[in-house]
Amino acid sequence: MKRIFISIWAHLSFAHRIFIAISFSLLFAGGLILIMLTKQDAKDALHDLEMQKEQTLKMLPIFLSESIVIGDYETIQQQLNGYVTSPYVQNIVFYDAKGKSLQSSDADEPKDTPQWFETLFGLCDSYGQTHISIGGIDYGSIAVRLSIQSFSNRIWNDFRVHFGVMFAIILLDFLGLWLTLYRSLEQLSALEQSTIDLGNGYFAPIQLQGGLRETAKVVNAFNLMIEKVKTTQKELQDTSDEMKQRKHWIETIINSLDEGVYAVDLEGIILLVNAKACSILGYTEEEMIGKQAHRLFHSHTLNGAIIPLEECPMYKALVTKSAWKNDTEYFTCKDSRMIPVEIFGNSIVYENQALGMVFAFRDIGERKALEEKMKLLSTALEATTNAVVITNKDAIIEWVSKGF
Repeated sequence: MKRIFISIWAHLSFAHRIFIAISFSLLFAGGLILIMLTKQDAKDALHDLEMQKEQTLKMLPIFLSESIVIGDYETIQQQLNGYVTSPYVQNIVFYDAKGKSLQSSDADEPKDTPQWFETLFGLCDSYGQTHISIGGIDYGSIAVRLSIQSFSNRIWNDFRVHFGVMFAIILLDFLGLWLTLYRSLEQLSALEQSTIDLGNGYFAPIQLQGGLRETAKVVNAFNLMIEKVKTTQKELQDTSDEMKQRKHWIETIINSLDEGVYAVDLEGIILLVNAKACSILGYTEEEMIGKQAHRLFHSHTLNGAIIPLEECPMYKALVTKSAWKNDTEYFTCKDSRMIPVEIFGNSIVYENQALGMVFAFRDIGERKALEEKMKLLSTALEATTNAVVITNKDAIIEWVSKGF
């Protein structure tokens, strides 16, 4: 049972929880007040009945004394019949000293009060008895019963009236509370929908009509936030457009260069590469972005020896954040060819903080081959015994062989 209650309570909204909690509080408080008032009425009624009983037991012997002394039982009976018509006196019994008894009872008052009500509040008849002693002589005793019924009926009627008034008041409180929560929930629902719309990119302010002041403050703050978000979005859109233009300019410029260009972060991971670099190395841009440059194309020497990362001159330049240039490096292409490159690197710094490094390189394979060829030709000319002279177009001698 407890688990069922916890499960139901967990699925209720905050507003419904407030409504239920306040409703039970009002019912409990109203019921408690009603019970306390009724108990006080019952206590007062029992006290009044007890006082009436004491008064009856005090006055009745005096009222009957003359008839009792002379033993006029007929008069005593008449007096008893007349006395039971007094308020609340329901029954009187006279016992004389010889054991003879006279009794008189009044008609029972109609009972409107349910038995459970009388039991709950302890409403019951009052009984009493007193001895009659005149001039030191015992003439018997008198027993009386006073009925609580008139008090009980009055308290029951008051209880019903009070209950009706309390029910009407609580009902009005419920109605006011529900209307208040309904208006608040209506605004909160609008706020929820606007938040969903905001997440979907639709910026529509909430049109506020009435409701709680506190909720209105939240709605107004939300509308202000929407205006700021719209302004910020426009600024971001303008900035994004500007950045896209700049990015297009940068991509166009670096892709127009005759050198291969790539940029790495502080871990040597490639972040940017131009078309010439892809063309030289044989990789696509997607194959290079996100890879470590050293492992991808610079991990071996010309003779096939592995270059440890910490000994890589380009990685050392990245670590030391210093400019670096070399014309005797070799890169490994995608097809496993090794090509000689001339490379230059420079550190990327923003607000005195190093972010990475950018490298520019070119394939000098043709130049190296031409230099080797010229070297071979020069060696051959040096070794010939013939006379060889080389001049420029103006017949100025630039080189002669030993044979010459």
